[in-house]
Amino acid sequence: MCRRTDMSPAKCYKDRNLAEPGPAEAQMTVKVLIVDDSDIMRKAIRVFLKNQPEVRLVGEASDLPEAIRKTAELHPDVIVLDLHLTEKNGAIELTALLGAARVLAITFGTDEVSTVLAEHIGAETLIDKMDLTAELVPAILQLALQKRSPSSAFPVGGSPAG
Repeated sequence: MCRRTDMSPAKCYKDRNLAEPGPAEAQMTVKVLIVDDSDIMRKAIRVFLKNQPEVRLVGEASDLPEAIRKTAELHPDVIVLDLHLTEKNGAIELTALLGAARVLAITFGTDEVSTVLAEHIGAETLIDKMDLTAELVPAILQLALQKRSPSSAFPVGGSPAG
């Protein structure tokens, strides 16, 4: 997880010696599940992802129980999760409940509290909702690559070099 809020995901990946998305990633289709209690935020992400050929939105959920059910049913590669939804459920560690899907947490403001919460629930990336148009798709592709190629994955809670 990129801990520095002044660093884009692409820079964060470079600092971890991870490859940025390239031609191979452009040919893959990543299945994504959106989990946010805001209808407006889910719609905004849905509309944005609709124009991304490498991403296929497989479903949406408005709370964690629904997200767990839909994950089991739809088998997404990446779950885009409103970080603060987890606070309503006791900030449980989600990776065991969500199977092989990678968790990309989103929130307004990526402060230290949000970073700690994201690490606690097992999210591997944290993005400020204000930066979604620039950072969401590259982060989704990077997480999907890590799923397909475990040798390129960085540990949950891993910190960038430097």
